[in-house]
Amino acid sequence: MWTKILFLLMIYFVILAADAPKVMKSPPKERIAYISIMLLGVYLSVDFVLEKHWPDLNTIIDYIFKPPSDQIVKFFKPSS
Repeated sequence: MWTKILFLLMIYFVILAADAPKVMKSPPKERIAYISIMLLGVYLSVDFVLEKHWPDLNTIIDYIFKPPSDQIVKFFKPSS
């Protein structure tokens, strides 16, 4: 667990060190988009480190697209 934490801290340090000057000069909309993406990355990193099975991107996509795709498959399935 400590190796995962150390590795992720190093990665985030390098990312923030490289991007901080650019982000500070960027327009507010771009700054909000960057912060949103970083927060999503931090959430997924915490899930990875703690080895919990919290909802992730696949869960959200399944929740949104599974019912319509099941209806489409049911529509094209030949009736017996």
